[in-house]
Order: sequence, then C-alpha cells, then structure tokens
Amino acid sequence: MNRLGAFAYAGKLAPRIMQVRRKTWILLGLGLFATFAVAVLCTVVLVGWLWGQTQTLASGAPNLIRVASNAVLADANVLVPEVKKALNEIAAPAVTEANQALAAISETKQALTALAAPAMTEANQALAAMSETKQSLTALAAPAVTEANQALAAMSETKQALTALAAPAMSEANQTLDSLTAGKQALAALIPSVLATQIPAIREVSGSDLGPVPRYPGMQRTRWEQSGSKAVVEFEGSANFVGVLEHYRGGMAKLGYSEAVRAASAKRESHVYTLGGEQIQMELSQLPAGRVKVRIETLLAETARAELGSP
Repeated sequence: MNRLGAFAYAGKLAPRIMQVRRKTWILLGLGLFATFAVAVLCTVVLVGWLWGQTQTLASGAPNLIRVASNAVLADANVLVPEVKKALNEIAAPAVTEANQALAAISETKQALTALAAPAMTEANQALAAMSETKQSLTALAAPAVTEANQALAAMSETKQALTALAAPAMSEANQTLDSLTAGKQALAALIPSVLATQIPAIREVSGSDLGPVPRYPGMQRTRWEQSGSKAVVEFEGSANFVGVLEHYRGGMAKLGYSEAVRAASAKRESHVYTLGGEQIQMELSQLPAGRVKVRIETLLAETARAELGSP
C-alpha cells in the first residue's frame, strides 16, 4: 500500500476514524511494536533453551552426540537471523502503514478542524445573538406582561362590580318574567271564555244546499235566499281555508265542471264553475278565530245560457 492508497482509505473511513481518539491509535502502534518485540524475545528464549539443552547433552554424550549438537547449534545460529529478518519484513509494512494511517488521520483531523472552526465561530456568534435577543425581548415584554396583568386585574374588579350592580336588575327581571308568565297563563285561561262570548252560537237556518258538491263537514247553513232564477246559500264553520277550497275544487273537477278564478287574495277567493248551461259561483272568505265562510250562488239553466250567449 502506497501513501496515496493510505490517503484514499483514510478518506473513506474519515467519519468513523474521527470518532476514535488519537490515544487509541498510539496504543495500537505500541501494541504492534510490543508484538514484534515479544516474537523476537520468544525466538531468543527458544534459541537459548536449545543452546542449554545442547550443552547439557554435549557434556554427557559421546562425540557423535556432541557433533550433532554442534550441527543443531550451528543451524540455530543460522535460523535466528533469518527468523529475525522475516519478522522484520512482516512487521515493517504493518508498522509503516500504521504510521501512514496515523499521519493521514492527523491531517484529516486538522483539515476538519480547519473547516469546522468557522462554523463553530458562527454558531457561537448566533448563540450569543440569540441570547441577546432573548434578553431584549424579555426586557421589552416585561412592561407588556405587567400591563396585561394589571388589565386582567382591572377587568376582574369590573366584572365583580358589574355583577354586584346587575344582581338587583336580574332579580327584578326574573320577578317581571314570573309576573308575565302568570299573566300569560291567566290570559290563556280567559281566551276560551272571551271567544265564546264574542262569537255567538251559529244556528242552522232553513233552506236547502246548492250545488252538486256536498257541504264541507262541520259547517252550518247560515243563509238561504232564492230570488227569481237565482239562489244563494252560505255555510260557516271552524275549518281550514285551503282544505275547504280543495274540497269544492276537487268535487267540481270530478263532476266535469270547468273552473274560472275571478278573484283571489290571502283571505278571499272567488271561482266560477260551468257545465253545459249550468253556472255555479262560489266565494270563500277567511273569518276571525279560524272560521271559514262559503257562499254559493246558482243560476237556472235558461238564465245561464242567456248570460253565456249559448243557443
């Protein structure tokens, strides 16, 4: 791995590496060196142990064993430098890469620190400005809050004063309402008797009903008059104006009479019904107290044909 590769590797892992403290990397490098030192120490100890064993065997063994021991010792003397060299070759790149990574991390940290310094400065300035603004707003709002509290206190006192002033008026109003209610009940009890005294009882008069449609149920004949070719009858009673009107209109229509409206208002309507040479004039009037009057006038057949100009 060259230096550019180390920088690329460090650039990819920079966000995570920045979370690791520098002390940790130093301890990692020291750990690598300690591992190398332990390996060398173990090799030296192994060689020393082999040397001691060789010396022990050489002192009590025949010459043949002594020669073999010398050969082993010679091989050991040759092996130790090679092992040391191999360990140096293995550990050196790792140590170099560790040093390069530490250098890259240090440079990245310095770059990030240089980039973050203005932002930190601006953030500190913004926090200072916000603190000053908060203090200014608090200073400005304090009088308004005080005035609002005073206004609320004044409103509460005004409400209490108005309540105290309005209490007698409310009591009088309630008494007046009670009196009006009692008067209303008394008037309601008197209305039937007053109406009974104002509206005299209606008597059914003599005569006969006119027209092909029977009188509206509940009505009484109050007038009957016949003069020459004309006859008039009037009915009166408590009924619904529209109901009476539809009673006669529907009956005439079923019998084949044609209808002509001569006059109409909210309380009076006048209709004329004709069939062949017969003519019937009907007039409805709305009376007080929910009463309705019906006036029916008929003409004899000859008279009706003369007035209509029929042959």
